[in-house]
Amino acid sequence: MNKFKQYLVTLAAGITLSTACFTASAEGPYAVTVPESEIISQFHGNPIDADLRLFMAGNQFVVMDLLVAEFKRQYPEYQKIFYVTIPPGKELNWILNGGIEIHGENSLAPQGFVLPVMPDVFTTVNKGHMDRLNQAQMITRFYTYAHNRLVLMARADDPLAGGGPLDVQNAYALLADPAVTISEPDILTQGIERHIWQMYTDISKVVFPVDPAIQNLNGKMFNPALLGDDPLNSLRRIVYHDKVGSGATTLTSIHHLETPEALRNGSSRFGPVWVTEVLYQQNRLGHHDLVSIEIDGLGADGKYLDRREKVNYLAAIVEKTVEANNKNAAIAWVGFLRSFEAQTIFQHAGFIPASSNELTEPFIYPNSSSYSRVGAY
Repeated sequence: MNKFKQYLVTLAAGITLSTACFTASAEGPYAVTVPESEIISQFHGNPIDADLRLFMAGNQFVVMDLLVAEFKRQYPEYQKIFYVTIPPGKELNWILNGGIEIHGENSLAPQGFVLPVMPDVFTTVNKGHMDRLNQAQMITRFYTYAHNRLVLMARADDPLAGGGPLDVQNAYALLADPAVTISEPDILTQGIERHIWQMYTDISKVVFPVDPAIQNLNGKMFNPALLGDDPLNSLRRIVYHDKVGSGATTLTSIHHLETPEALRNGSSRFGPVWVTEVLYQQNRLGHHDLVSIEIDGLGADGKYLDRREKVNYLAAIVEKTVEANNKNAAIAWVGFLRSFEAQTIFQHAGFIPASSNELTEPFIYPNSSSYSRVGAY
């Protein structure tokens, strides 16, 4: 039985979970409803007496078993590891609300349960998440330890599969087509989405170079509520506003689980994902019915449209919630992510290695030493 499922059994039996030194928000725990399969596949280990508790940005599930095994080999004193791989936006809400209330859609915990356990380490691909934790005086620094790039996941029998990368014009025409169905990560809770948003903005600017309304779009102004004000030919408006309204775009809760299923059952034709998720399907699971279609070309800023130069995996010790007994394990884990062994695991899975400067030089928030509980690491 999955160790987390065993934990749920003990929780239902009335065993009380000790919490980290953190007070929940006045609003109470962050509430989320997920299918039973996601509870089992995205939560690992028993949080009650863990030596280390990790909130790892969603799609790192493709390497977590390998990373944890190598970490345990190097650090035999830390064998009880609890980790979660749900989208980092949900993990952030979990932290800021002092816990999470999970409701299973099926037979597992249909009445819901509160999990007040807090992380020792948090990772994300969104610097804004780190900024919010710093504003809450929870972190003082973070490291960049890997990169990734965006592709379109498609079925292997799709007419475009095996035809090489899409140029910018064809990518725009395909995604803007009202008849083309897309499985798209939810715009508010998943870290990948800000990068897809920016990619769609960049594609629009390349396709319409003399359209002032398009050129004035701010890709960093991530405000879904204003999408209706975008120009009619804005790709992000078409995908997230017009096609959501028509039903051609389906928003996912945990995209790396739902998008492959949507493609297989035919409810969607394409889905923007990290390339590592396609490689995981092929190389780790042996499922060759799904392939990647790359989007080729550079944006107006001269950077790759697939975001490979701007997708940064960030790791920080959550100093306000790190368990006193877990402090050294947390320091070891953040160091391990930057080690040769971990970097090799990431690279073999399709991630882009971090530079030597990124691996050795943390981003340190100014004036944060006054509330640091860990110090330099």
